[in-house]
Amino acid sequence: MRELTPQEIEIRTQRRKAFHNFVVGIKPAILEFAEFVGVENPQTAVDQPEKFLQVLEIFLKSQNINAIDQEAKETLHLMLMYFIGQLLLHRYGGIWFLNENPEAKSFLRYVVGYFERATVSKKVFVDTFSVAEGFLYQPPERSLISIIQEVEEEMGLQQNDSH
Repeated sequence: MRELTPQEIEIRTQRRKAFHNFVVGIKPAILEFAEFVGVENPQTAVDQPEKFLQVLEIFLKSQNINAIDQEAKETLHLMLMYFIGQLLLHRYGGIWFLNENPEAKSFLRYVVGYFERATVSKKVFVDTFSVAEGFLYQPPERSLISIIQEVEEEMGLQQNDSH
């Protein structure tokens, strides 16, 4: 394993310190996201993410992401990152953690992993930041459900293993 640069050490220190607040902020952010989308009972987005996924699929499918300002785009990216991670944790168990492997593409990002379902390798983790980013760059008629299915395939799951 390579030596970390002083900048990487500083980022790691900051992200370790911020980790608790990051995790604590996930559910309130998803509630806020559900309110924005117009969900009648926003708590459903937290308690029943599968239902919220269906709502998001419809809401985001034809949105012109390029038409929103940069700050709104960044907020949407963050909200999607949170939601995708929480959905995967709902389906497969596991935890959020800071990826401290300098060889990984998602080095020093918050990821989900250590999944509890036997069908998922303990070595698998998902960089929900990148997943959300990839989704947002797709043209209208994009599908969040399809993106999540692709992630599950990359996790080594077959279609009938999911949920």
